[in-house]
Amino acid sequence: MEFEGAFYHITSRGNLRVRIFLDDKDREKFLDILRRTKERYGYHLHAYALPENHYHLFLETPKANISQIMQNINTSYTIYINKRHKRSEDYRWTSYREYIGAYKEKESIVDTAETLSYFSKSKTAAMKAYGDFVKEGTGERNNPLEDVEAGVLLGNKIFIAKIRGMSQRRKPDEEIPQVKR
Repeated sequence: MEFEGAFYHITSRGNLRVRIFLDDKDREKFLDILRRTKERYGYHLHAYALPENHYHLFLETPKANISQIMQNINTSYTIYINKRHKRSEDYRWTSYREYIGAYKEKESIVDTAETLSYFSKSKTAAMKAYGDFVKEGTGERNNPLEDVEAGVLLGNKIFIAKIRGMSQRRKPDEEIPQVKR
């Protein structure tokens, strides 16, 4: 759920609880990624913790953009850690091959058409653009899915009513109020 002025406690753990920070250099790189994403997305980082196999972030989003923030942080760090520690990204058991055409189309179980249509009207060009997008992986280029919104609110009736009221009061071009510190 995303909304302006939200506070989030974010935690992300390594698969099977394996270490995601192998040394202090990895932690420094993670902090660099946090600095870069703060500049790009304008969030406020109130606290963090970087144990060996996971991390905790407590952040505030003046804009409704937590999914973009976390996608950028996690993708950037994953690419860094895989390159630095020579971990392979050529994993056979994902749908990625179906999106880039490295799969027999009649054997495909993934509905790729709608996602690929965000990249190009031409299927061949869309598959190439999708592959490039995944390889870049840092979120530095325009994300063709950034305008897609999720419409699910979770919470009790009072919370949902409050959030809907907040979103209906603000005009689309209205300036985001600044949080007093």
